[in-house]
Amino acid sequence: MVKISFPLSLPYVLELRTLAEIITENANIGHANAVDCTDMTAGKMDCGKAVVQNYFDVLEIDEKSCLREERGFTWWGEDLAQRIWSDPPVLRDGTAVWKVHAQTDFLTDFVDTESNLGYLSELASFASLGGGLIRDASRRNRIQLASCLYATEATLPWAKLFFPSTAATQTAEAHLIAKMLPAIAGCSPAYSAHPVAGPARQHRVLNLLGSFVREGKNAPVWTPEEFAETAAELAAETYAISLSESGLTAEFPFRDSTALGEMTTNVEHPSYGHGLLVRLVLPITLSDAEDPQIVLRCNRFEIHSLTPVSHFTGSYYIGEEGFCYSNFFPNLPSFRGAPFLASLIRFMGLRAGWFAEAVGGDDWAEVEHEKKPPAWLN
Repeated sequence: MVKISFPLSLPYVLELRTLAEIITENANIGHANAVDCTDMTAGKMDCGKAVVQNYFDVLEIDEKSCLREERGFTWWGEDLAQRIWSDPPVLRDGTAVWKVHAQTDFLTDFVDTESNLGYLSELASFASLGGGLIRDASRRNRIQLASCLYATEATLPWAKLFFPSTAATQTAEAHLIAKMLPAIAGCSPAYSAHPVAGPARQHRVLNLLGSFVREGKNAPVWTPEEFAETAAELAAETYAISLSESGLTAEFPFRDSTALGEMTTNVEHPSYGHGLLVRLVLPITLSDAEDPQIVLRCNRFEIHSLTPVSHFTGSYYIGEEGFCYSNFFPNLPSFRGAPFLASLIRFMGLRAGWFAEAVGGDDWAEVEHEKKPPAWLN
C-alpha cells in the first residue's frame, strides 16, 4: 500500500469536546446501546464501526432520536437526514481496509433539465469537505451529498479525528443550501423527520460553517515556506513538481497524456473566503453529446468503487479548466503541515491513476488537439 502521512493533531472543528474527554466519559459510564466495535471471531478492532461510533459520541445525540443499523445510524441535524455507516472490511495488499460513508438527503422532486444540472455542476465546483452530489439510487428524483473515508488499524486515530469534520460539514452545508437552491432549480428540500421521535431541534453542528466564514476573512494560514517543505517531501516521487509562493502543481501520468494537480491559496471560496483549493484537472474533453449527468455519475462511481485510499470529500465538476475534481479546505490551522499537504498531492496522483485505469477505453476515446497533448473524449 502507498504510505500516506496524516497529521494526528487535527482538532474537532465542531468545537464540542476533545477526543480524550469523550473517551474518558464513555469508559466511566459505559454505553449500553453503543456499537460493539470488536470482531470477537478475529479478536480485532472493527475500525469502520469504531469511526462510526466515535462520530455518534461526538454529536452527543440521544439514541431515541436516531435509527440504528448493524454498521451505522441515521440522525437528523434538523430537517435533513444523514446516514452514517461503514462497509465491511476488505483485504488490500494484506491489510484490512474499511470504507466509512456519510450521506445526507439534500433535494427532492429534482427534474434533470440541462439548466438544473448546470446549477448542480456549478455548486460542485465549490465543494468543501462535505463531499459531492449524487443521485439516490432508490429514488431517482432525490439528490444527496455523499462522502467517504478509508480507515485501517494504522490510520484509525486520524480517521476518528477527520471523519467528524467531513461529516459535520456535509450536513451543515446541506441544511444551508437546501434553503436557497430549490427555488432556483424548481425542486424541494428533502426534509424528513424521525418516524417516532418526530422533528428534531437544530443541532449545534449546523453552526459549524460560521467558523469557516470567520477564519476565511483572515490571510491564508499556509506559508510559502510550508509549500517549499511540501515540495521537498515530494522530491522522491516520480512526477514533476512546480513551486510558487501560493502553492504548487504536480503533473501525473494519465494513459498517454498528463493530468494536472494544483494546490493554491489564490482562489477564494464564494462563501468561506480564503482557504486552500486542491484541484485535479483531468485531460478529458467533453463532447457535444456529453453525458449531462457526468458529475453525478462520476461522484457515485468513485464512492462505490474500491480506490487506492483516495478519500472522497470533494466533487467532480465541469469548469473552464476542463473536467476536474476539487476539494476546498477552510482557512484553519488544522489543515496545515507539509506531511498533510504532501498527502493531498499524493491523493491526487492516486485518483488520476485510478480514474485512468477504471474508466475503460470503450467509455473514453482518445483525441488529438493541435499544439496540445492527447486528451480523452467522453
